Amino acid sequence: MGRVPEGEKIINLMQESFTRSSNCLPKNRQDEIMNEITNIRTNWDGIVLNISAALNNLKSNLNRWESLMENKDRLNDWLYEKEVTLQSIPNGNGEISEMKNLLERLKYLDSEINQKSIEVDNLTEEMEFFKSLGVSDEDKEKIKIIVQRMKTLKENCTDKINEFEKEINEYVAYQSQLQEIEKWLLQVSFQLMAHNSLYISNFEQTKEQIAQHENLLEFIQKYQSNIDDLDAKGQQQIKRYEPFSSTIREKIDNQIKNIQESYNSLLHTSIQIKNRLYDSLNKF
Repeated sequence: MGRVPEGEKIINLMQESFTRSSNCLPKNRQDEIMNEITNIRTNWDGIVLNISAALNNLKSNLNRWESLMENKDRLNDWLYEKEVTLQSIPNGNGEISEMKNLLERLKYLDSEINQKSIEVDNLTEEMEFFKSLGVSDEDKEKIKIIVQRMKTLKENCTDKINEFEKEINEYVAYQSQLQEIEKWLLQVSFQLMAHNSLYISNFEQTKEQIAQHENLLEFIQKYQSNIDDLDAKGQQQIKRYEPFSSTIREKIDNQIKNIQESYNSLLHTSIQIKNRLYDSLNKF
């Protein structure tokens, strides 16, 4: 582009020279030379425009390339930061409030990853443009690495979210069943108290009461399967948290033991009431 002013100067000098000497030439020769100069001027202007367009295109591509490299570096930094963040999120420790907080952190990170994926897609599209311009394999590989790191980060974050959701669901299932069984034990104890305190005055009333009580006794006996299921859930909790908690086994074992003892007491009471009712029936 530095020779353009020189070329422009030469054409101007040629025009000036023609103007000074044109009177010495015949008219037809003047027209012929003028047409040649005009063609030269037209061709020259076209060359200048083409050079200018090529330079502008080159500058545009250079700016796009610099922007691509800046975005690549920025995404590298962001990926490193989020990879560290994901690794810093600990495993659950059996505290439901903390586990829910950790899950929220993971979901927020997942949202950030999804938003950033748009920039990675744009980065890939830009690199596709530069492939046609002969970009180096090394630069193409750097973009591929970013794409793979983003994919891995997304997969690891999703896996951790799924693990936490499963962990929280299993924790809640155990605690909910524990509360349901405790509630059931209390309700049945009231029923047994009612059966035990009922005044019986004749044979028919005793037979009716025995039938009702045997239904309750059968219901109580079948309920042992719920306690067995609770125990299985409790053992899962122990297996998961014992590496991080020195008290989890004692805590859950005591909960199951108390539940089982309360149940055994109810069952024993129910059998005693049944025996008393049959004694009363025999008396009648």
